[in-house]
Amino acid sequence: MTANRTALSNALREFRNNDLINAEVLCRQILGRDSRNAEASNLLAVICRRTGRKEEALRLLDRALSVRPGFAPYHLNRGLALIDLNRAQAAVESLRNCLALNATMVDAHAALVDVFTIMGDGPSARHHLDAACHMAPRSAPLANKLGMALRREGRNEEAYAAYKRAISLDDRSADPYSNLSELLLELDRRAEAEAAARAALARQPDHPEALNNLGNILKAQGLSTEALRAYDKAISLRPNFAEVIFNSGNSLLIQGRLGEAISSYQKALEISPLLAPCHSSLVFAYNYVPGYDPAQSFRQHLEWERVQVGGRGLIAATTHPNDRSPDRPLRVGYVSPDFHRHPVGFFLEPVLAHHNSTQVEVICYSNSSKSDDINAQMRSHVQMWRDVGGMTDPALANLVRTDRIDILVDLTGHTGSHRLLAFAQKPAPIQMTWMGYVNTTGLKAMDYILTDSFQTPEGSSQHYTEKVVRMPHDYVCYRPQEDSPDVAPLPALAGIGFTFGCFNNLAKVNDQVLSAWATILQAVPGSRLLMMTHSLGDSMTNERVRASLVGYGVETERLHLQPAASPKDVLKWYNKVDLALDSFPYVGGLTTIEALWMGVPTVTLAGVGIAGRHSVSHLSNCGLSEFITGSVAEYCDLAVRIAKAPEQLGQLRAGLRARMAAGPLLDWAGFTQSLEEHYRTMWHTWCRSVGC
Repeated sequence: MTANRTALSNALREFRNNDLINAEVLCRQILGRDSRNAEASNLLAVICRRTGRKEEALRLLDRALSVRPGFAPYHLNRGLALIDLNRAQAAVESLRNCLALNATMVDAHAALVDVFTIMGDGPSARHHLDAACHMAPRSAPLANKLGMALRREGRNEEAYAAYKRAISLDDRSADPYSNLSELLLELDRRAEAEAAARAALARQPDHPEALNNLGNILKAQGLSTEALRAYDKAISLRPNFAEVIFNSGNSLLIQGRLGEAISSYQKALEISPLLAPCHSSLVFAYNYVPGYDPAQSFRQHLEWERVQVGGRGLIAATTHPNDRSPDRPLRVGYVSPDFHRHPVGFFLEPVLAHHNSTQVEVICYSNSSKSDDINAQMRSHVQMWRDVGGMTDPALANLVRTDRIDILVDLTGHTGSHRLLAFAQKPAPIQMTWMGYVNTTGLKAMDYILTDSFQTPEGSSQHYTEKVVRMPHDYVCYRPQEDSPDVAPLPALAGIGFTFGCFNNLAKVNDQVLSAWATILQAVPGSRLLMMTHSLGDSMTNERVRASLVGYGVETERLHLQPAASPKDVLKWYNKVDLALDSFPYVGGLTTIEALWMGVPTVTLAGVGIAGRHSVSHLSNCGLSEFITGSVAEYCDLAVRIAKAPEQLGQLRAGLRARMAAGPLLDWAGFTQSLEEHYRTMWHTWCRSVGC
């Protein structure tokens, strides 16, 4: 026994010196002499956990506990091993056994914080976190965990303070810097976020989470190639880091590398099938694919619902306690992360301003902390504003039920930071999706989709889980920027050659589009192409797009590839454009409207599904259906014919803003009245269905 005690002492020394190989050899020698040596079994289990042998670690801890069932640290280590094996409920049982033996074990409380967070049990996680913080008030790791908990609760300022306290308690740790960088990016404080991420990496260069955060920050700055380098390094350190693979796919998508993006999404989902945002990005990405098939897309959206909703066991409520009076004022809730300078913000703000407050009470559920002038205007129009970015989906659903919302409106679909898993629980009796996405949600719990007859013609309703509701004119209305620049005369009439333009994002610009643009440019001598979008600020992406067009026979001096400017400056750039060229099969939305406002019509190729028909709606509602084509050949021919008759285009340009201002796109009151009429019809239908 003396030999075993000496060997165990030596094994502990080697372990503390991080010599795991020699520590393991000594432990196995002890167990060879005494298979029931609990201390050696426990230490070897810890070594196995460190080196990824999870099942063996659990077997060794079970052996140790068979010898000393009343020793709390062994129950703690067993709980940690079960967390490694994703056996959350069993881990809770072991950790509770530990605390039953020793209620003051801070590490057990801290582990329960982690496991209850994984299980989505916020209150239990917070209970154990508060207990641990009370026992160890100067623990930097616990201050860091507190920051994470506060962020999940949407208490961002308190989370910021907790991370800063963790750093002040232990400036050597990378974790609080990494978490702080993630929070600062969410708050749109990009320079500070980057500094925090780089501080984390200065302390631990191989920190996968910090590399992921740095990638997200660089992507937000338009530096997608640098972002991909950060993601690739994180993946090299942790090959199964599904979230990073997903984020890498997002960077590839904004560079226009659609096939590679889809492959990344698929790989991430193989690792983590319930990574719902990634699955949403995958079904969204298919809207960009040339040869878009609406039936296939519909099946993909149904699969999202089957996996993400069914896989979580989410059940839609079938009863709602709302007052069923058919003609009372309605409580309408809008849910989005985009209540700011974003297409959703530009389209929704005039609606909020024109709701009849005697008939509609509005509550906005904001899933983002971004704020700007549009956000301030929107807040001033509504009766209640809820910041829900930190809430879990069940918590959001409960809040909607508590608020007694009658009609809950999704403005995000499968785009970033959506809350479809809250909608899946049917917290409101009527649920509708509108404007923020270009397709069905696939949710059985979503009752309606709001569109128009140009985007969604009769006969196409079979590709939506929702009932299609059509507005009488356009599916949105638009409030132009108050300081919009004046429309300049047609540049081509100044004798500087004809300029085609496209300000759509690069994910929409595939090889078929580039080939068509090259055909047009070659048919119009002296013409130029002006592209402007956020992704072109990345030098390698800019060069790749340029090389593609040169490969189709366009001289590089005829190409002006410009990074996106500020919203006001983007409008100024339209004064350099004679005619806009749409992308396909995914066309422009707000870009088409802004071009029209600046006197620039868009040649579009009408596609199938909402993604392919935004421009059809906007052009038709401005009386410009002659700019809508049905094939690539027609698209090219029309653009060339227009370029060869600049005088006619100049006359149209001069009067287009006035025509648009007098039309339905800027009829905010009329649009909102029609929307409210649809709301009332939906409400009457529901009241009849429940026997009012």
